[in-house]
Order: sequence, then structure tokens, then C-alpha cells
Amino acid sequence: MASQLFYVVAILCALSNGVVGQFTESSCENLLPLGGGNPAAGSNFFSIPGVVNPEYVPGTEINAFLANLGGVDTFQNVIIQARRQDGSTDAVGTFTEQSGLSLLSCPGSAGGTLVANGNDGTVLNLRWVTDVPVGPITIIATYIDSSGGLFQQTLDIDGPVPPPTTPPPPPFVTIDSCPDDSVGPNPVIPNLFCFRSGNIFSLASCDQPGVFPIGQTTVTCTCVDNQSGESASCQFRVRVDGEGSCNPNQCVGGNECRVAATQAGYTCHSSAGLPCV
Repeated sequence: MASQLFYVVAILCALSNGVVGQFTESSCENLLPLGGGNPAAGSNFFSIPGVVNPEYVPGTEINAFLANLGGVDTFQNVIIQARRQDGSTDAVGTFTEQSGLSLLSCPGSAGGTLVANGNDGTVLNLRWVTDVPVGPITIIATYIDSSGGLFQQTLDIDGPVPPPTTPPPPPFVTIDSCPDDSVGPNPVIPNLFCFRSGNIFSLASCDQPGVFPIGQTTVTCTCVDNQSGESASCQFRVRVDGEGSCNPNQCVGGNECRVAATQAGYTCHSSAGLPCV
């Protein structure tokens, strides 16, 4: 049993040793190999030849080189990523895969990260492009050379800032025009519609009473868009005259008549619920 346990542990250790120092998806954010480390500042040539202050143009590919001009040590394992200079760790733009360099799936742009494990070269040719402005970028290269040293170098490239994004305006809520002031004996309140950016979405809610009393009543109709919180309203007045079928008639028991304004007609009711006579 003890020998079997030792055998399993030995296999696990061998697998672990086989990946320590390699760059994988877990390297996307910190750009460090498995096992971590503190990279020193690299001294290799990392530039766009002949360009002092590099700047990209959207849609135009740029060529950069990471090269060991001394030719003593080679790049073994390497990860290269383009990032905005605003502190974001998301990759931007797209690299072209080269011999020994393949794309690594990282957050942000799927083509913004290159990786090689076991490259054994002295020159890395980097071709990068973005179709849209992403602002100034930094290409970061972390690598382990053939001497086992862990290094990191950066190349700053200026570029146009993307235009600001303007949030869409909230829906414009309107209401049908309120009717003119209405005078009894039979005021009719029409249905009023609510509009969201020109499209009907509901009926307006009006606060008219079930029975309009004699005299003048102000009615307010309102539309509220629950999605945006925008609203619109209008007001009109309804006046019911006291003259009419209730006067000079009196209600049974001496109670004063009330007037109900409905589409069915002009009717009378008493406060005691007794019919008018």
C-alpha cells in the first residue's frame, strides 16, 4: 500500500514539475508562469524598428520585435499581451500567429495574447492590429530565457482614444390631448392614450369620480412608463349645473339631488339613495 501511494505521489510531482514555468490561461491577468515569480526588467531589444514614438492607426498592422541581439540566450517560454494603458487587464487587438507563437484565450479580445512554451528562439516577430480605436496601449512580454531567468519588458504604443459612448435617451412619454372643459348635463369623458416614443402602450389613468357632483370638478389624467419612470399628464374641468331634472323637483324626504354624468344619460340620485320625484 505504501509503495502504491509513493508511486501516485511521484506521478503527481512529475506532472507538476512538467508545467511549472509554463504560461497558461491562469497567466492571463498577472502574466506570470505557473509557479509565479518576480520578473526582472528585461534588457532585450523590444521596439518597432525605425520608429521613435510608435503610434498605431486602426486597421493598419504594426510590426514589433522582441530580440536578443547578443544571441546568447534564447526565449524559452513567453507570454505577450496588448493592453490599454488605463490599468485594465483585458487583452485588446489581435496578434497574428507566428512560428512557435500561438494565441491564448484570455479575457477581452480573443486574439490579444500570444504564448509559447519551449520556443527556443532569439527573435520574436510580433504583428498586431486593431480595427477600432482603443486608446494608448502597452504590449507586455514576460519570458523565461534559456538561462532560467524570468524577465518582463514593455512597449508603449500611442493610439486614438475611442469616442465617448452616449447612453440612449429615456423613452419620451406623452399623453393624448385632454378634452376641453365639459359642461353638463351629460359630460362624456373620452379614453386618453399613453405613448412611449410615439407608440401607444396603455390607457391613461384619470381620477374622475364615479358621480360628478353639482359644480366644477378638475380631472387629472396621467401616463406613467414603469420601465423608465417617465410620466406625462393633463387636466381638464367638468362642470355640472344644478338646474335640470333635479330642480325644481325635490327628492323624497327632502334630500338634495345629485347628478351622475354617464354616457347613459343625465340621472338623479338622492343622498339617501331614494328616487327623485
